[in-house]
Amino acid sequence: MGLWEKLFKRNGNDVDETSWAGILANSVETHGAVTTVKDGGTVVKEIRGKEFFGPAAECQDFEAVTSLLRDVVDEDAKKSVVAFGMLMAANSTEGGVYRKDALAVLTKLAFAKAELDSTICHTHPTIDVTADILSQAQEFADRNTIPCNEWPTSEEVVANVLENAMKYTQVKEWRRHTYSANGLVIGVEAFSKT
Repeated sequence: MGLWEKLFKRNGNDVDETSWAGILANSVETHGAVTTVKDGGTVVKEIRGKEFFGPAAECQDFEAVTSLLRDVVDEDAKKSVVAFGMLMAANSTEGGVYRKDALAVLTKLAFAKAELDSTICHTHPTIDVTADILSQAQEFADRNTIPCNEWPTSEEVVANVLENAMKYTQVKEWRRHTYSANGLVIGVEAFSKT
C-alpha cells in the first residue's frame, strides 16, 4: 500500500482506481533520467536512455551486467557495459528530494564502482569509466549544494549520471567470448542480444 493510499484510508475513505488516492498511487512520474511506475504498491524504475547501451540494456540486474562485462571483448563495448552498470546502480535507489536521497545515489555509485572494478580485476578501461562517472556525479552534487539550504534531488544526480554515461555508448561492434562445454574460451562471436 502506497503513501497516498495509507493517508486516504487513515481518514476512513475507500481506495480504488477512481479515487484520487488510487489514481496517485498508480501514476507515472518522470523526473530526470528515471520513470517511476507505481504498480499496485510496487515501484518499478524504468531506466531512461538505456536504448543507447545496446545489448547491455537487456541486463535485468547487476549480476547480469557483471557477467556481460566478463564476456565482452572490445574496449568500447566494455566501456558501454560499465557505463550502463553505473546508470543501473544510480537508478536502484528509492529516490526523493532530500539530501539523504541524493547521497544514497552517490553511495550506490561508489559500491557499483567497486563491484565493476573488481569484476574486471581493476584494469583499464573499466576503472577509467567508473572513476569518471562517479567523480562527475560527486562534483555535480557538491557544486549544487548550499549547506543546510539547498541540494540536488536524487533524480537530478541520476540525470547527471545518464549525461556522463552517454559518452560511452558508441560501440563499433558487439563481440563476446564463446565457451566450450567445459567453460574454456574457444573463440569470439558477434552478437546483438544478450
